[in-house]
Amino acid sequence: MERQRKHAIVLGASMGGLYAARALSERFERVTVVERDRLPAGAALRKGVPQGQHTHGLLSGGLQTLEKFFPGITSTLLEQGAQSGDTLETGLWCIGGRPLARTVSGLSSIACSRPLLEAAVRTRVLALPNLQLVDGCDVLGLDGDAQRVRGVRILRRADDSSEELLPADLTVDCTGRGSRLPAWLSQLGLTPPEEERVCVDVHYLTLTLSRRPSDLGGARSVVIGAAPPHLRCGVALGIEGGRWIVTLVGYFGDRAEADDASLLAFARDLPAPWIHELLQRGERLSEPVVAKFPHSQRRRYERLARLPRGLLALGDSICAFNPIYGQGASVAALEAELLRRCELDGEEAQRCFFAAASRIVDTPWMLAVGNDLGFPQLAAQRPPSARWASAYLRRLVRAASVHPRVAADFLRVTQLVAPLPSLWSPGLVLRALHPGGGGRPAGPGLGSAASGARSSA
Repeated sequence: MERQRKHAIVLGASMGGLYAARALSERFERVTVVERDRLPAGAALRKGVPQGQHTHGLLSGGLQTLEKFFPGITSTLLEQGAQSGDTLETGLWCIGGRPLARTVSGLSSIACSRPLLEAAVRTRVLALPNLQLVDGCDVLGLDGDAQRVRGVRILRRADDSSEELLPADLTVDCTGRGSRLPAWLSQLGLTPPEEERVCVDVHYLTLTLSRRPSDLGGARSVVIGAAPPHLRCGVALGIEGGRWIVTLVGYFGDRAEADDASLLAFARDLPAPWIHELLQRGERLSEPVVAKFPHSQRRRYERLARLPRGLLALGDSICAFNPIYGQGASVAALEAELLRRCELDGEEAQRCFFAAASRIVDTPWMLAVGNDLGFPQLAAQRPPSARWASAYLRRLVRAASVHPRVAADFLRVTQLVAPLPSLWSPGLVLRALHPGGGGRPAGPGLGSAASGARSSA
């Protein structure tokens, strides 16, 4: 699409908002990003991103898209201390209570703090010649009617400010899981989208530890996934500053406490011993910070009968995933890539965008929610079809614990590089039904990982 329109507004300078602004900068003469926070000049925490204090993941599919938008950004992050490596060769994975076999997967990953990543992306976006930032500003609502949105009403956070109108040809809501867009649609006399929720009552605690290159045999990341019915899981990533950032997670009210003894006891109860080892050996560099996440939610904009022209949503405004799966930023990047190439002119084009965005969401939603629905506490929400799929995936994870190629193919899907149906390829089905043996150990010098992992498959 040529630059037939003059002005686009992006609501929110989240990762999704920054990606969206980058995509729209190629298609509009001007792009304005409206943000409630005052944005910091560098890599710093900010109030509007509480997740910034916690472990932040960028999946392989998200990293590939990041590099497409900002060529060379990966090298810049590495120069600033981010850690990189092959996702399966330099990472320790315990899924479904089983350590995955290790191999060279061909999937690249990068680990750094959320503030460092966001600052690198924000610097490049704000340097675009046709982009303007309006920060320290509240969005009061949409300007328009049921047929067309013509911009937004804003109020700057200053004593002498008054309501302003920002006109636009296109408005994209990237304000996250707390988006007010459904309420704004109701104010225009339109039906808000259906919302699906899976209530998990997740509590998580994060701290940073000193990191040595020899830790865990040289591994750069640890992912110990939720393994129903066990309520605990955890993640540790090597990040800039010679640190590990460690997050301990409990479902349905279970939680890690901040004192050393409780942290060690919690980590000891995980299905693999790696995080417990880090907590035993590493020096604590920060006080623990805690957070909670009540439910995953998905808004079904693609099912709306009516949509005003000139309005889209992206990222957590559409779907907010359980953060323990680290999917949100990568899904937002893929949706922004869709925004970059999708037709935008007219209501039918908007329907096509939301339908295509829904297909992007399908795989991570089915993987995350499908695993969460394996908890007995959510049995009432589990559709009958999920039982067969869960049984197959348990078998597939068992095969991935002994067959490196199965582990790599499994991660290609979870890392948003391959589509979900590829998990049902004839070769994988055969391995799932007859897993056999022959895989590499879960990690160098970590033979206890396999014996220490509790199987729920």
